[in-house]
Amino acid sequence: MGLADREVKNGQKSPFSILSTSDVFGQSKAAFQCSYDDFTFIDSSMVMLTVLDRPVTLQIWRFGDDTASRVGTFEMPATTLDTAYFAMHFDGGSTASVGRPKSLDGTPFALEPTPRTIALSFSLIETDTELEELEAATYTMMMQPSLMIDAVKKAQNPLQRFSGHGLEWKKWGPQCTRWIAQDGDNLNWDPSSAGGRLVTITPGWPAEAPPEGLDITTLPQVIQLYDFRPEIIRRYMNEEMGPNEELVVGETVVHKSGIFLEDVISSLPYHVVTSGELPFRVSGAMLDEGHIIGTQVISNPSL
Repeated sequence: MGLADREVKNGQKSPFSILSTSDVFGQSKAAFQCSYDDFTFIDSSMVMLTVLDRPVTLQIWRFGDDTASRVGTFEMPATTLDTAYFAMHFDGGSTASVGRPKSLDGTPFALEPTPRTIALSFSLIETDTELEELEAATYTMMMQPSLMIDAVKKAQNPLQRFSGHGLEWKKWGPQCTRWIAQDGDNLNWDPSSAGGRLVTITPGWPAEAPPEGLDITTLPQVIQLYDFRPEIIRRYMNEEMGPNEELVVGETVVHKSGIFLEDVISSLPYHVVTSGELPFRVSGAMLDEGHIIGTQVISNPSL
C-alpha cells in the first residue's frame, strides 16, 4: 500500500507519482509499527491516517521531498474493553469550487480557502462471552482538519515544534467534529459526502407515533442533505428556517450505553434539509458538487 513514490524524471522528482508507505514514514519506521485502516489527503502535503491501537487515534502527517513529520495525534473516544472500532474509512472531497469567483465587473478576486470537511465512517464491534462479534453501533463523524490542527497548536509547548503525545478526545473532538448515527433509522449506513456536504437516505417517519413492530423498509424514503461549509452556516445564522430545514449549532450527545467509557459530545455546526417523499425506493446515494445520484439493488438478475 502506498501514498506517494516520488520518481526521478529528468533529474526532478515528480509530485504526482506514488510514494510507498515506508518512504513516507521511513525516518521513523521503527516507531511506526501500528496498523491503520485508511488514509486521506488533507492537502498536497498532509495526510490523515486512522491508527488502530489502544487508544484508537487519527494522525496527521506532513511530508516534503525527503522527510515526513507528525503534525498531531488525536485520540478517539475510549471504548469499553469488549468493544472495538471496526472498518474505519474516509470519504469526502475538497470543498474548493471548480470555478473561480468573480466580482461584478468580471475581474477575478480572492477568497479565503474554505476549510476542508472530511467524513469518517466506522462501526463499533462488541464481542460477547462466546467471542462472537456483534455490531453495536455505526457512525459517520464529520470533521474539519484545520480546527484539529488549531487544537494541536493550542495544546503544544511553544518551545516544541510538534506535539510529542496524543491529544485526548476532550481537547479536540467536541469542537472539531459532529457525530451522525447510521443505525436502524438510516437505510444507508455508508453515506456519501463531497464539498463539505453529506447525504443520507432515511425512512419518512409518520407524524403520529408508529405502531409497534413497524417494518421501516415499508416506509417511504426521504433524502437528508447535511451542509457543514462555514459560509453556509453564516448565511443561515440569522435567517428563519423553512419547514423542512434546520440549522444545528448545539451539541450532539452519544450516550455511552456500555460502548464508550463516557458520553461522546460533538458540536460542529451544520445545516440540514429534508426532501419530500421519494417516488421510488433506493438502496443508497452518491453525491458530487452538483448532483445526488440514487442507487438501487436489483435482486432479480433477469431484470
